[in-house]
This record gives sequence, structure tokens and C-alpha cells, in this order.
Amino acid sequence: MGKNRLRKYIFPVLLLLITSALGCSSSQSELEDLREKVEVLENENTKLREDLDETKEAEEKPLPITVYSIKETETDFWLVPEIKEIPGGDNVHKTALEELIKVNHFIPDETQVIDVGIENFIAQANFSKELSSLAVGSSGESLVISAIANTLIKFPDVEKVQSLIEGEKVESLAGHIIITEPVGRNDAMLLLNSQE
Repeated sequence: MGKNRLRKYIFPVLLLLITSALGCSSSQSELEDLREKVEVLENENTKLREDLDETKEAEEKPLPITVYSIKETETDFWLVPEIKEIPGGDNVHKTALEELIKVNHFIPDETQVIDVGIENFIAQANFSKELSSLAVGSSGESLVISAIANTLIKFPDVEKVQSLIEGEKVESLAGHIIITEPVGRNDAMLLLNSQE
């Protein structure tokens, strides 16, 4: 009876020890797996932080852009490209148009760029209502439309430009040229291409 009783207690104790040992090795394995996953996540986090730092640096670097002022010659008016530097970042298209307004004396100074959206390589350049009060003839209106389009089309993500006033398409900016459809680049009005 003594041996039976001993077996009765030893077997459960051995079973408990074996289970505990297996549980520990299982826990040890799980712990190692978790350590590996943590290490992978830490490496990914480090890479993301480096990428973020690079992006911030790129945004802080000045970006050269081309805007088009209007120059008067003895016989006509022409677009003249000017290189400007703007801060990089999310609003480069809007900032480029704001620079254009500063150098283009045909555009009213009060004109504001509300925003610029781009979809399928077409820029939606949204201006305040002051842009629709241009006091120019048909050639002046054509120069302003071309200056806007040429400025934005210098960006690789823009092929055409739709000018909007307060978020709406308008028929014309000064009553001479229809702009209900997006316009492309106009090199014919560049002083570089003239005979003067």
C-alpha cells in the first residue's frame, strides 16, 4: 500500500513538473518570438523616423520655380520667365501662383490664391473674385491666362490648368477669352520666342 500511495502522489507531481517544464520552454520560445518582433518594430520605427527627417529637410529646402511676368516692348507685350525660390512642402503650387501675382502687374494685387487642387494632371487653380476684374484687352487677358498655365505646367504633375473664381468655373476673366475648359502651355507668348 505504501508504494501505491507513493505512486498515487508521484505521478501527479511528475505530471505537474513535466507540464511546468514544457510550459516554461513554451513561454521561453514565445518570449524569444516577442523579442524578435520588438526588434523588427524598433528597426522599422527607426527607418520611419529617418524618412520623416529626410522629408522635413526636403520641405525646408528652397525650391526653384519659374513664374511669368509681363514685359512691354515697342510693339507688344510678352511673357518673360523669372526664376524664384519658394519653400518646399505641400503648397508649392499655391505658393508659385502667389509669387506670380507679385511679379505680374496685369493681375490685381488684391487677388488671392484660395487653393490649387490637382487631379489627372489637371490643376484647379482657385482664385478670389479680384482676378475676374482684370482691366485688360484680349491680349492682356491671354497673357494672364498663359502666365497662370505656364507657371503651373512647369510642375511635373500638371499638364493643363483650369482657372476658377471662388471655386466656380467662369466664362472669362476679362470678357474676351473663354476659359471654361482647362488650358495648356502657351509658348507663343514667350519673349524668348519673339523676333524682338
